[in-house]
Amino acid sequence: MSPRIQLLWKGFELENQEKCIINSGFVENLIEGRWVTEHWIFHTPLEEMKVINAQCNAMELPKLFIRTYGINYGEKPEGYRSILLPTLKNYYDFVLVMEKLVVHNISLKIFQKDSLYIAKIERKDDNGKDKGNIAMLQEWLKSNVEAEFGIDEVIIEPIKYIRKIRQVPAHELTNNEYNLEVFEMQKELMINTYSAIRAIRILFAGHPLTKDAKIPKHLLEGKNIVFY
Repeated sequence: MSPRIQLLWKGFELENQEKCIINSGFVENLIEGRWVTEHWIFHTPLEEMKVINAQCNAMELPKLFIRTYGINYGEKPEGYRSILLPTLKNYYDFVLVMEKLVVHNISLKIFQKDSLYIAKIERKDDNGKDKGNIAMLQEWLKSNVEAEFGIDEVIIEPIKYIRKIRQVPAHELTNNEYNLEVFEMQKELMINTYSAIRAIRILFAGHPLTKDAKIPKHLLEGKNIVFY
């Protein structure tokens, strides 16, 4: 490159180059020409959602998720990706995407229909007010499923956490602070959310009508799920 272009590139270099690591999947696949057997954690929740909706159909119930997404370019929700610049604004913008993808995407119709071994629940609480979708999911799961793990800890709390974090910029003044901890915050959020969605699919797999639902091998095994 010409000296002028080299100086231009120099302006984009980070000071701590030793902390910058090239994505291993990029190197192995596009440079070395090898097959990559790892699965990006941003893909697996989307795939799990599709399986869950297929399980709902097998159980003769409305879909749990109103909308599902593909994993190819242009099919994923806008903003659903790794944060490139670690600022609090980018983190809260990502949490907003997660709220729309997970929390607001839960359909209430599934909780109001009876099926084999599944009983519907009431839409209103004891005071006559409509229950929220997270509260209905919690009550419905506990009423119809015997889990070997804590439903609250594994499924409900991670989903509630998304809504809790989303309320911070909605009710408080925040600075667009540059903070490297944002990368770990996003990673933790993704891992917990993926684990919650995967747990729902595992619970649904115990229903006798879902035995023929097709589940990709990597989702069954839950291995080689990576956060780049």
